[in-house]
Amino acid sequence: MTQPRLSTPKPRNNRSATEISLQLAGLGTELAAPVLLGAFLSIRYQWGIIPVLAGLILGILTTVTHVLVFLRKNPDMHGKNPANE
Repeated sequence: MTQPRLSTPKPRNNRSATEISLQLAGLGTELAAPVLLGAFLSIRYQWGIIPVLAGLILGILTTVTHVLVFLRKNPDMHGKNPANE
């Protein structure tokens, strides 16, 4: 009876867990900074809610972009291998 072959593990990304964690921790800052800037402009120049909403939209767009770039650079985080696609 033959033994089943064990598959060799895929090579992991050589980035440390701390580096990845710090990169992901910046997502909150990327979302909050434009909103806070919009709130400052709104209070300082009394422009109403428009700068806050613009900051929120800008923050969401930059956060989503950052997540997509992060997942493209770290394919092992979502289980897809770009070589197979």
